[in-house]
Amino acid sequence: WRRLEIQDDFQSFFFNTSKILERALGQQDYDIFKDYTADDMSIDSKDTRKSLLKLQTTCYDQQRCQDRPLAALEWSVHHPELLLAAYHDPVASHPSGGTIGGGQSTQKGLVCIWNMRAGQFSRPEYVLQCESTITAAAVHAFSPHCYIGGTQVGQIVIWDVRAQLTPVSRSLLSVQGHSHPIVGVRAVGTQHAHSLLSLSRDGKLCTWNPSKLSEPMDQMPLSIGRTSSAAPEGAAGAWKLDDHTVSAISFWVSNSDVESFMVGSEDGCVYFGSRKSITDRGTSHASTERRREWISGSLAGHSAPVTAVDFHPTADDAKSSLSNLVVSSSMDYSCRIWDRKSGKALLVLDAESSEYIYDVKWSPTQAGVFASVDGSGLLQVWDLCSNLEEPLGDFNVSARHSASVDASVGSQDPVRGLGCVSWSGDGKSLACGDSVGRVHIVGLGSDISEFRTDSSWEQLYNLLASSTEDE
Repeated sequence: WRRLEIQDDFQSFFFNTSKILERALGQQDYDIFKDYTADDMSIDSKDTRKSLLKLQTTCYDQQRCQDRPLAALEWSVHHPELLLAAYHDPVASHPSGGTIGGGQSTQKGLVCIWNMRAGQFSRPEYVLQCESTITAAAVHAFSPHCYIGGTQVGQIVIWDVRAQLTPVSRSLLSVQGHSHPIVGVRAVGTQHAHSLLSLSRDGKLCTWNPSKLSEPMDQMPLSIGRTSSAAPEGAAGAWKLDDHTVSAISFWVSNSDVESFMVGSEDGCVYFGSRKSITDRGTSHASTERRREWISGSLAGHSAPVTAVDFHPTADDAKSSLSNLVVSSSMDYSCRIWDRKSGKALLVLDAESSEYIYDVKWSPTQAGVFASVDGSGLLQVWDLCSNLEEPLGDFNVSARHSASVDASVGSQDPVRGLGCVSWSGDGKSLACGDSVGRVHIVGLGSDISEFRTDSSWEQLYNLLASSTEDE
C-alpha cells in the first residue's frame, strides 16, 4: 500500500476523485463530473443595509494563503462557478500601509482557482505558482484553460491547467518589456485574433503575442506632453497637460473597443486614450513622436492616487446615454462618478470611514449599482437610482458576525482591510479579498441583484444630470 501511495498515477487519481466527492457532497444540482480542461467552452437604515448583504462563504487555504493580501479577483467567463484569486507575497506591504509577516515559500507567486460548487472552501480547484510575486492576474478571455499573470519584477506569465501548475510561457526580463511591477494585464481581441495587454507602474504599455512572449509586439511609455493638446470640443476642462510620464496604479480595457483604455494614476488623475496612433486616425504626416502619443485626455479631481477605474457596462453600447460614465476610487477616501465626454465629476461619494478606498466596480446587470471596498474591511454597495448620498447595503468583514461566519475562520482575527472586489457574471454575488488571505463571497438580496428595465438606465442619467445642475 505504501508503494502504491507514493506513485504519481495514484496521487493524481486520488486528488481528482476526492474533488469529485467534495462537489457531490456540496451540491445536488451540479454536474460533479465537469472537466475544466475540456475544450467545451459552453456556459451552461444600517440594520436594513446589512440584511441586504449576506456572507455566503469564505475561501481560505491556511497552509498556502495565510497572511497573503489579495492582489486580484476575477470570475471566469467560461465557467461561472470558478473564481481566480491572486495573492501577494506574505512579506508584501499591507493594504493599509504596514507590513505583515508570514511563512517562507519557495514559490512567491500564488494564484488559486476556487470552485463555488465545491463542498468545502479550504482547498482550491487549482493552485498556480510562480517564482515572483503576483501583482496582477486575469482569466484568459479566449482560452478556458489558461490564466494570465503579471509579476513584481515585470514578467508576464501564462498558466495552462492542462499542462502544469507552473507557467507554460513567460516574458523575458529585457529593456523591450517591463522592468517595473505590473498593475494590469488583459487578453483582448477575438477568439481567432487576440493579444495580451499589460501595463506597469512606470506607465509602460505593452502588447504581446500570447504564443511568443520573448518580446512585446509593441511597447510605449504613456506620457502627457504638448502634442496631446488637441482636445475634442467640450472636453477642454478634462485635460491635464504637463510633460511627464504616467505613474500607473490601476488599469481598465474595453471589452468591445480593444484599442481604448483608462489608467488611474498616482497624481490623482484618470487618463484615457487609445492604442491607435494619430497616424491611424488620419494624420498621415505626423512625426513619429507625435504619432505615438496614446494618452488623449484626463479626468482631474482626486487629491490622492487613483486606486481603481471602471467604465459603465454600457460602454460597449455607444448609443447608450450612460456609455460615458466612469467610476473611480482613490486614497482621498472618495469615489467619483464622471462623465468622460464632458470631463465633469457628476457625483462625489465620501466613505463612512477614514480609510483608503482600494477598489470599485460597476454591477454587470444594474444601471446605477456599484461596489467599493476599503482598508477598514468595509464592502459597500451603492444604488444611485435609489439614493445618491448613502449606500444601499454594506458589510464589514472585520466585524464579527458569529451567525454567518464559518467557525473554521476563527474568532480572534485582526482588522482585515479589503483590497479588491469582483462581481459575478449574474450580478448576484460579490467576491472581496482581504489583507490576510481570505476571499469572502457575499450574496446580494433580490432588490439589488434582479435585472431592471431600460427605464432605470435613463433614470440614473437624469438623476446624475440633475445633481450636477444643483451644484
